[in-house]
Formats: sequence, structure tokens, C-alpha cells
Amino acid sequence: RVEGYDALKSMINDNFSKLESMLITQFDFSLSHISNQLDELENQVDGYITQSSTTYTDSQQFIQEKTKEIGDNLIRLKTNYRRDMTQKEEFEDVIQNETEKLERRIERKLELDYRQWEDSYNNSKNLLKEVTGPSGDFEDYALNEFSKLACSLNAEVKERKQSDNQLVLAVNQYTQQLQTALKVISQDGGER
Repeated sequence: RVEGYDALKSMINDNFSKLESMLITQFDFSLSHISNQLDELENQVDGYITQSSTTYTDSQQFIQEKTKEIGDNLIRLKTNYRRDMTQKEEFEDVIQNETEKLERRIERKLELDYRQWEDSYNNSKNLLKEVTGPSGDFEDYALNEFSKLACSLNAEVKERKQSDNQLVLAVNQYTQQLQTALKVISQDGGER
């Protein structure tokens, strides 16, 4: 019995040693496999961290570049807007000055023409009085004709004044429309 017991004990110990060796081998294999998987996961996480860090750095750099570009564009737009406004104001001043000069010239011309027509009428009237004398018939006829001529002349003067006034008004309206258009253009430029 003791021998059987020893044999059984030896067999159990052998099997136990084999089982232990198998378990240790299996455990070592599983441990090695898990360790490899952990290393792979660690490498992937490091890659993700590096990639996200690079992406974050690239994004920051892109945002800084775009911010600088937008700032430069805003400065350029502001400078152009100010220059355009200055040019527009100068242009408006030139138009206003030219319009005022034109109005004064037309006014002087009308006054001069009217005085010349009035002087011509008075000279003709005086000449007729000298030629006809106090007789009356021719004088009445001539005065009548001169009166008609004077009325016609006054009508023509009024018509010319009206025409010139219409011209001045048209120039003023054109100037105002041009100024309005320039304001609209400068406002649109300023909003962009």
C-alpha cells in the first residue's frame, strides 16, 4: 500500500508538476500577449496624443494666420475707405465750387444781356424821337412797334432767364444726385 500510495503520490506530483508547468506556460503566454496588446494600445494612444497635439498646434497656427490676414484686410479696407471718403469730399467740393462759379457767370451774363437790350431799346427810342420829332403819327407807330419789340425782348429775356435757371437747376440736381450716389457708394464700401 505504501508503494501504491507513493506511486500515486508520485503520479499526482508529476501530473501536478505538468499542470503547474502548463499553467505557468499558459500564464506566461497570456501575460506576454496582454503585455503586447498594452504596448500596442500605448503606442496608439501616444500616436493619437501626438496627432491631436500636432492638429491643435496646426489649428492654432491656422487661426493666428487667418486672424492676421483678416486684421490686415480690415486695416487695408479702413485705409481705402478713408482715402475714398477724402477723395469724395474733395470731388464734392470741386463740383460745388464749379456749380457756384457757373451760377455766378450765368447771372452776370443775364444781367449784362438785359442791360444791353435795355440800353439798345432806350437808344432806339431816343433816336426815333430825334428823327420824328413831336409830330405824333410816326412816333406813336414807332413807339408801338418798339413797345412790341420791348415786350418781345423782355419775353425773350425772361425765357432766357428761365432757360438759364433751368440749366442751373439741372446742374444742381445733377450735383445732388452725384453726391447722393457717392454717399451710397461710400456707404456700401464702408459696410463691406
